[in-house]
Amino acid sequence: MIARSARREPLAGVEPVGFLDDDPSRKGQRVARLPVYGGIDAMAEAVALTGAEALLITMPAAAGAVIREVAGAGLAAGLVVRTVPAIHELFDGNIDAYRIRSVRVEDLIRRPEVSRLGEAVREIIHGRSVLVTGAGGSIGSELARQVFALGPRRLLLVDRGESALYAIQRELEDRPPHGRPAPQLSVHLANVASRPLMGRLIAQSRPDVILHAAAFKHVPLMEAHPSEAVHVNIGGTMAVLDAATAAGTPTFVLVSTDKAVAPTSAMGATKRFAEWLVADAARRTGRAYVSVRFGNVLGSTGSVVPIFQGQLEQGLPLTITHPEMTRYFMTIAEASSLILEAAALGTPSDVFVLDMGEPIKIVDLARDLVRLAGRDPDTVPIVFTGLRPGEKLHEQLFYDHEVGRPTANPKVMLARGSRPPQMVRELALQLLALADGTDDDGLRDLLFATVERRRRSIPASLGSTGPIARSPRRRSPATAVSSGVSA
Repeated sequence: MIARSARREPLAGVEPVGFLDDDPSRKGQRVARLPVYGGIDAMAEAVALTGAEALLITMPAAAGAVIREVAGAGLAAGLVVRTVPAIHELFDGNIDAYRIRSVRVEDLIRRPEVSRLGEAVREIIHGRSVLVTGAGGSIGSELARQVFALGPRRLLLVDRGESALYAIQRELEDRPPHGRPAPQLSVHLANVASRPLMGRLIAQSRPDVILHAAAFKHVPLMEAHPSEAVHVNIGGTMAVLDAATAAGTPTFVLVSTDKAVAPTSAMGATKRFAEWLVADAARRTGRAYVSVRFGNVLGSTGSVVPIFQGQLEQGLPLTITHPEMTRYFMTIAEASSLILEAAALGTPSDVFVLDMGEPIKIVDLARDLVRLAGRDPDTVPIVFTGLRPGEKLHEQLFYDHEVGRPTANPKVMLARGSRPPQMVRELALQLLALADGTDDDGLRDLLFATVERRRRSIPASLGSTGPIARSPRRRSPATAVSSGVSA
């Protein structure tokens, strides 16, 4: 497919000259009139025979370990390495030469796909009205793309950032319809913490599904501004939930975080409160109001990858807080698709935890990024700066008292064992009242005391998370060899 597309579209800058494929039976065959030279061990021979300057990886469903091996071999052979998008990025299933891009670090952690937005997801999205908050953000915008591709009757996008909201609006409006009516697109510049705005919007639009991705997420910033974390992460969740409850919205999904588990930061503690608020609303209404908890996503705004890339471009040392720091990582596309799967699986009060694989050392991630930039990792200095306020060395996805249960999707687990405090709404209102004042220390005290008190109230037989640290007080090439036969 790619070979034929490249011949039809010379402006794509790709001239195929041959194929590599690890299937021994294909060696010596011709595909699209081009020879198959063998597996990646035949790369040097293929380059010598063809004068190829680039390696194009055409395996959109391959696992990250495979991409790492093939890309590493190409870089070692002195080739420019390019790839087609991962399967999650191919909304319409089509691969053509114009979609060729550089290999990204997120390609190296791809995992084999288990479920591709199955029928259960289509049932809750297709022909329905869906509202996405935080629609201009990394996860929110990807949710908007994937929902749009599933054919909702109406898609409402909410964000407080006008530039990001406008960008996703234009992107979706420019998307070709592929022979079906385009969803009705509605954009709303609004702060989710505004109860009147959220109440009016949701009452008028009556969405069938709300995907609540709006949140403040940067730990150091929220340590310095805990009142903002409370207003948006707690107050905003409460405002959207209350409006959804009043409007009869049957499905609500909170995008949560692993930082909500045994939180050491204001951001994490407010997201734990948000999980409680969702569970409380589900308990009161009996509706499928759920939370989805996962770790970091690669490439999101302010994440380590863009920071490292900027430092590499400027010739600066890479800055990492600690040599042993690890984080769970997932691609934005995979996380978003699994959020939608969890929405389809959900029953009242569920907390879903996405299978993030094994935690990745930040140092290893940095070295991978240097290699993809075509440089020797040993020549790029790394400076360790120390943990920042509220940061952990390692994150966890479950509390110790929670039990992970399997679901119909092996990449989505169900966390059992947590219950919200009986007075969670009253506690949230107390926090919001404190957030309106100037006593940040008092706000932190109540926030962390509540999380700690609730942790201690879990029966000893269910286990313990261990002590929770208090948040500290602070005043394109001409020719190509393609790996993977794609005709």
